[in-house]
Amino acid sequence: MELGNKIKVFSTLILLIGIGFSSSAQFIPEDKDALNRIVKNRIKTEYIYRNGELEYVNQYAPNGRKILFEKYGKGGVRLIRYKWELDSLGRRVRGEFFVGDSLMRRHVYIYDLKGNCVEALKNETKEGFLERGYHYSYNKSNQLVLEEHVLLDGTVDTRFEYKYNTSGKMSEEFIFKGMDTQGKRITFSYYDTGLLKESILYEKDGSLTLKYVAEYDVKKNLVKGLSYQFDQMKIRDEKGNLIKGTEYQGEHIIYNTYLAVYDDKNNLTETKDLDANGNVKTLRTYRYVYF
Repeated sequence: MELGNKIKVFSTLILLIGIGFSSSAQFIPEDKDALNRIVKNRIKTEYIYRNGELEYVNQYAPNGRKILFEKYGKGGVRLIRYKWELDSLGRRVRGEFFVGDSLMRRHVYIYDLKGNCVEALKNETKEGFLERGYHYSYNKSNQLVLEEHVLLDGTVDTRFEYKYNTSGKMSEEFIFKGMDTQGKRITFSYYDTGLLKESILYEKDGSLTLKYVAEYDVKKNLVKGLSYQFDQMKIRDEKGNLIKGTEYQGEHIIYNTYLAVYDDKNNLTETKDLDANGNVKTLRTYRYVYF
């Protein structure tokens, strides 16, 4: 079990994007805001433009794991860069973080014979590891049961413990500060299909602070997620494309709406972001040249 498989379900804002470009089409942005996706040698690279300038670059290995992230500022100046090295099994074994062109820190990931990540070390240098480490333990079923964030002096800063139901799904997560015996608790329940149904966050005193409930369509796509902060509603067409996403705040007050249009070849041709009053905040159009 790799760290990337750990599920984090609490998010107060869901990015409502679900798009897929034809691999036989060349993408040509017509607007100042655009997404350009290129696949070469099975490596997928995404270029995201905002107000006519490159803002983000994401790159993915053939197994879908991200291997590069870059953020740019005005004039095309690169602000930050993350890059990861994968082993022959497609697992992250080393990562580097840059500010501008300056290397700020490195990470190294260590795996056991079963392929579980058991240790992640931060800020590798010639002198050693200067900051902290992350230790992981698993049960006989190969499930992550303990995660510790350890400081340089060996002190445990934060501790996470996990429990699972008979189906192998995570049923509880406990979050402790240091070696405290009382901490926050998150519970998870599921539909018979195995999809997440409900999660609840409790504080140390047992008080409920956040509840999330999910609903799905017959194709198992998430269509509604309810929480104390936001409600989200998603609508898809018969091909499974997301064509409308609406976010609510409080008592069903519309906060934001996302609209998408596809052509007969299932290529995305237009997206709109609307504000609470239905006014267009962002309009993006796309056209394709086949070759």
